[in-house]
Amino acid sequence: MTCVDLSGSTAIVTGGGQGLGASIAGVLAGSGASVVVNYFKDRDGKNLERVKETAESLGESAASMEADVRDPEVLAAIVKSTTEELRQVEERLAALTSA
Repeated sequence: MTCVDLSGSTAIVTGGGQGLGASIAGVLAGSGASVVVNYFKDRDGKNLERVKETAESLGESAASMEADVRDPEVLAAIVKSTTEELRQVEERLAALTSA
């Protein structure tokens, strides 16, 4: 059951490759939002693997993006890149962070 219709919205979920972040990404996608799952590059590539799995499980309305969101300028660039990549200017952009 969908509680909120997020069709036409885009959500950027940081830390979305596992645990709470992956669950949040799933709920948002299930509510109709396009979801960008963010991750930071780690030495062994595990974050990329997890995020790709998460994004693939969410379907065509999901994508993954590598960036270190601890830097405010990088976070602003993610928002810009997301709207450009999806070729739409969203009326509603939900940016969620999970630890």
